[in-house]
Amino acid sequence: MKNIFTLLAMMIIAVLFTNCRSTAPESDQLLLEADSLLCCENPEDRAKGREMLRKLERDYPRYSDLLVFLGNYALDDEQYDVAVDYFTRAIKCYGKASKFDHYYLYGIRAFAYRDMGNYEAAVCDLNKSYELALDDEPEAAIRAILYRADVRYKQQMYDESNADCEWILSQDSLNYEAIICIARNHNAQGLYSEAIELVNKSEQINPDYYAISKIRMQSYLGLGENHKAIDDAVRFIDVNDFNDLSATDSIMMADFAYAHQCVDAKIKTDDRAEIWQYFKANLYSLAGEYDKCLAYIETLEQKYGTTFEIIICRAACYKLMGDIEKEQAELAKAFENYPLDDINEE
Repeated sequence: MKNIFTLLAMMIIAVLFTNCRSTAPESDQLLLEADSLLCCENPEDRAKGREMLRKLERDYPRYSDLLVFLGNYALDDEQYDVAVDYFTRAIKCYGKASKFDHYYLYGIRAFAYRDMGNYEAAVCDLNKSYELALDDEPEAAIRAILYRADVRYKQQMYDESNADCEWILSQDSLNYEAIICIARNHNAQGLYSEAIELVNKSEQINPDYYAISKIRMQSYLGLGENHKAIDDAVRFIDVNDFNDLSATDSIMMADFAYAHQCVDAKIKTDDRAEIWQYFKANLYSLAGEYDKCLAYIETLEQKYGTTFEIIICRAACYKLMGDIEKEQAELAKAFENYPLDDINEE
């Protein structure tokens, strides 16, 4: 009887071992090829890359590195629940052969939880990421706490967020990201002068950090110093190369005449005058001066031709006008004449 129980126990252990084993192909070459195809501008190549990943997932459902790739693509597509599932499976399959660090898996899943609004789950994962990185990767441990401070900010838990940043500064007094994080918390609490003081301190450490002007323009706006806020908004656009323009909308509209003056100055002096002209068109539409916006866009179209940016500017104007039909027509024209691969090339 004892031998029978021993045999059964061995069989159960064998089954569990087989089910838990992280199977993977002998080479990562297929995964790298699929990832390379997905980075291509050609839609056919990207489709081929997606099919390769689907086949790899069917053949190797417990291949941790593959699951991380799939989770990251789901995260890019804002499919947060799908991303969480992939990252969870990757964590369960994690082994010494995995190319990604263990702390990274928890950190990236925390991003998915954060973006889907599950802040407590994000904090739990960041705590785990910190614990795993603390001994061997102290810089990664610090970043886990910095990301936790960001989650606490989103939860409006400003004291807890500040405490995380203060701990980081106790390890590295020149961590400008932690300083900016506290400044952002101060803005949220109406402590605008204190926020400006911290932003200026951060600027001395790294004047090129993208968030400096973004946080300070909000501080100046809170203090009613609109011209200083707009000056920082223009700097923010310069540093970020016209990305995240929506962050400047409320700033620019605080004093439209002064904002208009600043943009005209950039049109005269900046090498990227054409882009600033598109921005000027958007200013008109934000101010509700739709006729001026459309007329100015027409002038630009005569000068530069029907560019993608011009079509998008006009679509944005129609959207603010409430003319959804014309907005949709412009967007259709944009993507008909400028396919995604052409846009990416530009």
